[in-house]
Amino acid sequence: MVSPMPHSAHDPVSGTPSWVDVATRDLEASKEFYAELFGWEFETEHHPAIGDYTFAMLDGQPVAGLHALPNRLSDYPTWNLYLRMRRIETARARVRRLGGKVHYGPLEIEGHGSLLMLDDPSGARVGLWQPTRPWRFVTRRPGTFGWADLNTHLAHRADSFFATLFAFTPRQVGDGKRFDYTTWWLQGKPYLGRLAMGRDYPPEVPPHWMIYFNVSPRVGTDVTADRALMLDGAIEVDPFDSPYGRTAVLRDPGGATFSVIDPSRRAIVRYYDERFDD
Repeated sequence: MVSPMPHSAHDPVSGTPSWVDVATRDLEASKEFYAELFGWEFETEHHPAIGDYTFAMLDGQPVAGLHALPNRLSDYPTWNLYLRMRRIETARARVRRLGGKVHYGPLEIEGHGSLLMLDDPSGARVGLWQPTRPWRFVTRRPGTFGWADLNTHLAHRADSFFATLFAFTPRQVGDGKRFDYTTWWLQGKPYLGRLAMGRDYPPEVPPHWMIYFNVSPRVGTDVTADRALMLDGAIEVDPFDSPYGRTAVLRDPGGATFSVIDPSRRAIVRYYDERFDD
């Protein structure tokens, strides 16, 4: 499920999406995959705090990041979301007070900003980011970030945590029982979504953020999904119509899951009850 695209990815308001990156066990294979799928090019920097970090570029503008996972069994390939945070030096105590778990930070990334990684009370990991200089994150174009949904079994905990941390206003989509999805708004604009994982999600599916990338209407979601398959990726959910565009859930060769969407292909879809019937 995806909601309307954010109005601006450059909005300095706390809580707005500020960056995405993928953690992968095979950096070169991931770069080849996304270069062919989205047309990305890459620039790598070395930072004392985090080691090598690769910026994905589209037409010379930064759109995402890639970094290698350490060789630990507890780490797994994933796409990560980072939210803008003002006064990040106070975030650690606030996150803990609200029931979240801080993994590390604030960690200064020299020349860029400060980072804090946490798990919200529903168990999903997310980053907080406070840049120290003008921060470029190009969005809302083919091959760039379009939206993010928090998928969780503990929806009300997540709603409460993020509403308090960022002053989000939730707006319910569906009846909240058979279909429970909310969009999170700031200053009259929708920025993120939250999906309560119902009975069609096995209990062992962990809470996670689903990152959506826009695709060109000239190419389309179906062709993009087929291309991912030819590039040794996988189609997790076949292309389907939604009120927000034609969408597919894909997996890259390293195992990180993400979605693609063609916003030009919006359809009138009723969230019917059969999906939730016993």
